[in-house]
Amino acid sequence: MKHKSAAIAITVVLLASSFVIYRTRPSLFAAGTPGSFEYIRKGEGWLDKGEYKKAIAQFEKAGESSPENKAIQDYLIMVYSRYSQALLESGDFGAAIEYLNKAYGIRRDIVTMQNLALACVKMGVQLANKREWTPSIERFTTARLIVGDSARASKNIAVQLFNDGVEEYNSGREDAAMLCFREASLIEESSIVFKFLGQIYYKNSDYENASFYWNSARRIDPDDKGLADKLEALEKEAALAAGRLSRESPHFSLVYEKILPFDMESAKKALESAYFDVGKDLGYFPNLKTKVFFYSDKDFREIFRLPAVVGAFYDGNIRMPLPEGPLGADAAARYIYHEYTHAVLSAATKNNCPIWFGEGVAVWEEFKGRESIIKEMIAAIGENANLSINRLDEAFKGGLKDRDLRLCYIMAYTAVRFITDKWGIASLREIVKALASGQHIANAIDDVLLLPEKEFEARWRNYVKTRL
Repeated sequence: MKHKSAAIAITVVLLASSFVIYRTRPSLFAAGTPGSFEYIRKGEGWLDKGEYKKAIAQFEKAGESSPENKAIQDYLIMVYSRYSQALLESGDFGAAIEYLNKAYGIRRDIVTMQNLALACVKMGVQLANKREWTPSIERFTTARLIVGDSARASKNIAVQLFNDGVEEYNSGREDAAMLCFREASLIEESSIVFKFLGQIYYKNSDYENASFYWNSARRIDPDDKGLADKLEALEKEAALAAGRLSRESPHFSLVYEKILPFDMESAKKALESAYFDVGKDLGYFPNLKTKVFFYSDKDFREIFRLPAVVGAFYDGNIRMPLPEGPLGADAAARYIYHEYTHAVLSAATKNNCPIWFGEGVAVWEEFKGRESIIKEMIAAIGENANLSINRLDEAFKGGLKDRDLRLCYIMAYTAVRFITDKWGIASLREIVKALASGQHIANAIDDVLLLPEKEFEARWRNYVKTRL
């Protein structure tokens, strides 16, 4: 069974807005304009062949012949919008806007208004991709002016900007994403948009702006406990900022409290080893440096309030408590490999990596060459464990107790271990590439391993029972 693509990891996208295309041709226009019939007949012939420009030329002649005829106006709006959609799909936003302006000039209604505004948004995003900020903002401003006071059209444009922002963020274009989110918030204040902006600013250690946007989100949604927790953690994080130092290695930025005993060379060595080992295994090396925050164990637990089983985590940055002893120690190195794997998977899959699969790969990297350490944990799964993709997916999305969470980590690990043992690391890389293209994990496994979901699960269970 084929699945729809997994929801974008960073959040669930809002309702999709869309370009409205006229599929049904207008009814024949009223009698009394016989000269226009021939133009319409020829125009329809060209339209059936996909010759938009030739069709438009004929319909425009019909319009000149009978300028007040509503049916001819409908024909023109239809063909303008259909040709514009083709131009948008080809990336020719300027020409699409030109023809949508013609449709808008014939009749200013919700459809022509929305189509023109959406095309302006698309061109604005295209310009933002090129970092042409001023013309990009001009296009976004034009879109806002077009929709004006129309609540429905404004909502759709705000949703489109949000969706474009998510796509830009997942593609690693953070500046363009932030511009889209801010533009969306100018049209309609939304808790989810403000939460996105707050998260990006928090990731970049801009605590003042993070506080502003998270508080803005809380004003809209005062009962969101997650926002209250974020703001509480942010306050503690900001209090530590003044006492922090930052150091650089070739592929990482290390941030730590200057009062902590910190073995800089061991930290750099462990991180750079993870960079090359994980990158080689997954066939992906991020373009940007990964930021790593180190905390005292006390601060780490008080700020983030995570289950005891969680020894570190990745939220766009790696965050982990400073371990006792040198950072070259086995436990610290394992944590680094685990969390850096999440950083690589996030970038490599464009945030389309399901939690359970990401954790399975991370545990696999963490314990590769150290499998004896988790032998007893694997045995705890039991012969009759319900190993399934859906079960793991739901388990990691919901709240789990420490013991259950630890077991789910190991279950996810066995799935990845099964894949690498039976098909090799190259198959793991291919699954990651498939996820980056937007595929659901079950579809990716089916396409790469040539096993449908149920057969994969049956073989996986047998592998755990007989091999591990």
